Amino acid sequence: MVQTYRFTYLSCQSCVAKIHCEQCQGQIADILKDQPGVTDAEVNIPAQVMTVTHDGADPDDLEDAMDAIGVFLS
Repeated sequence: MVQTYRFTYLSCQSCVAKIHCEQCQGQIADILKDQPGVTDAEVNIPAQVMTVTHDGADPDDLEDAMDAIGVFLS
């Protein structure tokens, strides 16, 4: 199953003036990929969209993992 989420991101200390780096996108994608059931994740911070491919991942667990790092799903 592929799901697309819109999100708001509280920038890291390296991000300035809402110009977000690829490192942030990679870190967020890696955290998503570490969640049970997630097979792939792509993150586009400027567009505020993430696409998660999973086979039965719990949406609440994904949201909790994102909340913990300052990414808030819309």
